[in-house]
Amino acid sequence: MEKMNWILKKAESFKASDAEGLPYKTHLQIKAEYFVSTNIDVSDGLFNGSTGTLRHIEYGVNEANKRVPSQVWLEFHNALVGSTSRTKTKAQQQKKKLELSWTLIERAQRSMNLGKEF
Repeated sequence: MEKMNWILKKAESFKASDAEGLPYKTHLQIKAEYFVSTNIDVSDGLFNGSTGTLRHIEYGVNEANKRVPSQVWLEFHNALVGSTSRTKTKAQQQKKKLELSWTLIERAQRSMNLGKEF
C-alpha cells in the first residue's frame, strides 16, 4: 500500500504528455469548453484536439467509496464527431432524457511504463 501511495504521489507531477495525454486531474464545469486530450476512437472523430461543450456529468464511487465523475456528455462543435458513439448510446440518452446531440465520454485509465525508478 505504501508503494502505491508513493506511485500516486509521483503521478501528480506528471505532465499529460508523459501520461499518454491523460491529465492527473481535470476540473469539470457544465457549459465549459473542453477538448479530448487522448485518442478515444479516431474513426469516430474522438481524438486528441476534438472540442466541445460539457453538458452533463454522471457520478459513481471509486475504490475508496468517494464520489467521482464516471462519465460525461459533450456536445461537439462538429456534428460528425462522435456520431457513431451517439448511435450506440441513443437508447441510454432517451432513457436519461439527455439531448441526442451529446456524446458519451467515459472515464479513462491507462497503464504506463514507469521505468526503473519504480
